[in-house]
Amino acid sequence: MSQMKQQVRICASPSTVYQSLSTQAGLRAWWTSDMIVEPRVGSIAEFSHGEEGTHLRARLVELVPDNQVVWDCLGYLAVPAQGLCRRKNTRPFFKGKA
Repeated sequence: MSQMKQQVRICASPSTVYQSLSTQAGLRAWWTSDMIVEPRVGSIAEFSHGEEGTHLRARLVELVPDNQVVWDCLGYLAVPAQGLCRRKNTRPFFKGKA
């Protein structure tokens, strides 16, 4: 299985980045406003990009405040397990350094 890894340096505190990737308000500020997200390990989030757009489901696997957010893509509602979410292993979505 192929993997893609990308590292991006952000001029923000680990707390700000963590909130931006783990909360509904934080994700809405930069990704899409059409979502249901609960910052709780095991919860299933749903992200939508318009009626004709992508409808993605992901499970929140790990939350380490101000340090790490791990999502496991469950696939698309209309087209299961395609695109970037075609993987079995979870990977850190964010790993912060104080």
